[in-house]
Amino acid sequence: MDGDCSYEDFRGCLAIWNRSTAGCWLIGRTLAWLERLPRGLRDPVHIVDVGSGGGDLLRQIAGWARRRDIAVQLTGIDMNPYAARAAAEVSRRRSSESYG
Repeated sequence: MDGDCSYEDFRGCLAIWNRSTAGCWLIGRTLAWLERLPRGLRDPVHIVDVGSGGGDLLRQIAGWARRRDIAVQLTGIDMNPYAARAAAEVSRRRSSESYG
């Protein structure tokens, strides 16, 4: 996914990854690790996702933190220039589904 490809190919690869066992396993393990954070944190927890792709892991973490009233600062980094575009599109779509 980090080589030359079209935006459509990049989005297709993200969809396959996110449906795969590896994508689900990563999200589950990350959220389980976050459960170990101490309660009552005053400062935001800064989490950086390197290789963030379409931002699915960060969206899951944001929801997890919101449900627990934990302040987070989330940063996604990806070397593919299409990643930010894909993340923004999914975030906009999910936001309009929630409020539309």
